[in-house]
Amino acid sequence: MYTVLPTHTAEAGITLALVGILLGVNRAVRLVFNGVAGWCYDRITQRGLFLGGLALGAFSTACCAAAYQFWLLFVGRTLWGVAWSLIWIGGGVILLNLAESAERGRWTGWYQTWFFFGAGSGAFLGGMLTDLMGYHPTLWIITAIQACSVVVVAMFLPSIPDRMPAIRKEQPSQSLKTFFTHDFGLTVFLQGINRFCIPGMLAATLGLLVKERLVSPQFVLGAGTITGLLIAGRTVLSMAIAPLSGYLSDRLKSRWSVLSFALIIGIAAMLFLTSHIVLLIVIGFLCSAVITSSVQSLTITLTGDLVADAHRGKAVSILHTVGDLGSALGPPCAYTLLLYTGLSEVYLVCAFLFAVPLGLIVLKIRRNK
Repeated sequence: MYTVLPTHTAEAGITLALVGILLGVNRAVRLVFNGVAGWCYDRITQRGLFLGGLALGAFSTACCAAAYQFWLLFVGRTLWGVAWSLIWIGGGVILLNLAESAERGRWTGWYQTWFFFGAGSGAFLGGMLTDLMGYHPTLWIITAIQACSVVVVAMFLPSIPDRMPAIRKEQPSQSLKTFFTHDFGLTVFLQGINRFCIPGMLAATLGLLVKERLVSPQFVLGAGTITGLLIAGRTVLSMAIAPLSGYLSDRLKSRWSVLSFALIIGIAAMLFLTSHIVLLIVIGFLCSAVITSSVQSLTITLTGDLVADAHRGKAVSILHTVGDLGSALGPPCAYTLLLYTGLSEVYLVCAFLFAVPLGLIVLKIRRNK
């Protein structure tokens, strides 16, 4: 929808002024419903909830496909927000419950890899199919694919052991104490900073960066093509780095060490983006894949390490809610800064923000030695 709705308002039966509402309502719903989804995953059969989320996602897309006016589209986008909370939080909780601790980083990395692949290929194929077949036929095709996914997942998703009642009975106070720890707070803080800086501030200003510093009369490619190539390149790198960071954290038996290295690269990437040298800007943007993919992967892994089974639903929901909030606040904060400063200062703020959790992690590692 992000790819095609702004350019197909007539087919959808809406005005351009309503596009922002429709593209943002699902994220607003997630901020509210993430907590509900996490609570449900701690108390209700996880397999059924996950399949329900997939089915609701297919139904929400069908609503959008059938819509020729605003309100049905609004309902579809709202239901998609609920469905995505069930799918995204549920996927993380189920993965943490099924994966062994020694391999949790690797499996979480692969989980993130398929997320990056789906996000990148989905936007491309959705746009291409819309150009070839039209807006509504494409949405019906996507509905059919989503419906098939419900059947496939129902066939192959293994049963998930219901260990929660025993854990609540045997160690309720211990699991609560495990949930509210300094380390988990640092994990959530790091996820919020990552989402605020990369999907928030950097993503919102990328078009301006390309227009101001990369496009020139000597370049054959336009700003849109260059932006697309940069995003595609970073997506490919993210797909490779997510499982690699997870594998390294398993082998080194230290998630925090891998995260500290990723943060150093993230700071360097932001500093490169302050340059006016084309090569440094390209390197800086591509290196942002290291920080965003590593943090997204390892914060989920750390949640599994730090939080007892009985509270993982709530923990994952908090992690993603803070991340969603960071993504939502990043763009307006970036453009508010641009009223008084330039792009370089925006990226310097990002570098400083990455330095804060880096300092906290270094202190933690030294304290544990």
